[in-house]
Amino acid sequence: MLIADLPQNEEQRLEALRSYKILDTLPEEEYDSITKIAAEICDTPIALVSLIDAKRQWFKSRYGLNVTETPRDFAFCAHSILEPNELFIIPDATKDPRFFDNPLTTDIPNVVFYVGAPLITQEGYALGTLCVIDNKPRNTITDGQQESLLALSKQVVSQFNLRKKNIYLEQKNKEITRLNNDLSQFAYRLSHDLKTHLRGISHLAHFIKEEFKGLNTYNEQIYEWVNLIASKSCYVESMVEKILNYTKSTQSNIQAESLNLCLKVL
Repeated sequence: MLIADLPQNEEQRLEALRSYKILDTLPEEEYDSITKIAAEICDTPIALVSLIDAKRQWFKSRYGLNVTETPRDFAFCAHSILEPNELFIIPDATKDPRFFDNPLTTDIPNVVFYVGAPLITQEGYALGTLCVIDNKPRNTITDGQQESLLALSKQVVSQFNLRKKNIYLEQKNKEITRLNNDLSQFAYRLSHDLKTHLRGISHLAHFIKEEFKGLNTYNEQIYEWVNLIASKSCYVESMVEKILNYTKSTQSNIQAESLNLCLKVL
């Protein structure tokens, strides 16, 4: 058995794979539909979405296979990602010096015929493959089947990218929610504290005005000043109320913009 070499960009490739946060997630219909279609198009009993991690190949979707992962050293897909620009085709693994004694060939699931379409990111990293497997040798698959398999592999990568965008949006929505809560709490404290002091000033001014009514001219001037203080405190209180209303309006706008962003991305 020949163990596949590591890609030259292995470190960056693994980093790209983990950025999708897809390893060890539950099965999803979108991927299971793709493997089922791949198996039917290529007339094989097994089809897999296989991701090559540091020490294993893990199956995001599996059609016709019960196991969820195998050691990377045994993985046909580990060889496939070394040739990311083309299909990796093994007509008969029992006669191939790289695979004839591979445990996946000699034992269950008895991989004999294998075709892998690498899953390539926009940056050019091969994360794994969409592969089809048969338990008996086959000369090859038709051009139409090959084209279909490559097209389906691109759909898998599109699902990966959609997943990453959704994760990004969830993080942004959490951040927006936190900022909204902070803004709401700040506006409440601001309005409560300022309005409490302003009302105290207003009440004190009103009390002083009542005390100075009917006194001499000098005190009448003081009465006018106190009246001005009361007027200004009422004005500032109204401004605080407007600020509070503005923050509420801003929160609504932020939430609406966040929703529009989600709709645009989706």
